[in-house]
Amino acid sequence: MRLRFVAGIVGAVAALFLTQGQAVTANGPAATTAIADAKTDDKTTIEEDIAVEQGAMTDLDTQEKVRDQALRMVDAKFLTVAEPAARAVASEYKIPASVTAAQSILESGWGRSALAVNDRNFFGFKCTAAGPGPIAVGCRDYPTTECTPVCHPAKAWFRVYDSLGSSFRDYGRLITRSPYYAAALPLAGDPNAFIAEVATRYATDPMYADKVIKIMQDHDLYRFDRPKP
Repeated sequence: MRLRFVAGIVGAVAALFLTQGQAVTANGPAATTAIADAKTDDKTTIEEDIAVEQGAMTDLDTQEKVRDQALRMVDAKFLTVAEPAARAVASEYKIPASVTAAQSILESGWGRSALAVNDRNFFGFKCTAAGPGPIAVGCRDYPTTECTPVCHPAKAWFRVYDSLGSSFRDYGRLITRSPYYAAALPLAGDPNAFIAEVATRYATDPMYADKVIKIMQDHDLYRFDRPKP
């Protein structure tokens, strides 16, 4: 199943090299020790600051700024790789392709964030204390801001993937296996209702669902939910 999933999109995505930040930490005893400081898991919200690629946004911009830029721009080339990946997620995990594509746009700034460019991480997923999970290939630390409750600079470990397709597939795995999103699954036939339910756990931004819906509407991503002609 996984080979079929990756084969559908591997030709569409150019290879990207990991050139910034610390070296990727692979699975194993050393990785477990290095990642032990990560304080979030698949059930936490994806609200951390990330470093972003220069030329798209300023280094160390916050995730809020990444999302704001995503709402103001468009990149048709990104849609050409996001569509088949989102459709593959829909086929395997029964998640609306429109929602998957729109969330990848919002979380990665149309594929321009450092997480996307360097690490093929299009949804901002972090590593857990146990490691990167069954699909990601490692972890990389990025500067971030944590509020406990006073906000302060910190580092967090984010997942590294070998391809855009793997990142999208991990999104499907997370949404369908986490009990936090169980209430959304019966709403898969209604993309707007689906993301409205997912957003209650995915992000602390009260306007998060509205932002995803705006991207779906502005770019008619609902067409990804229909069979290709």
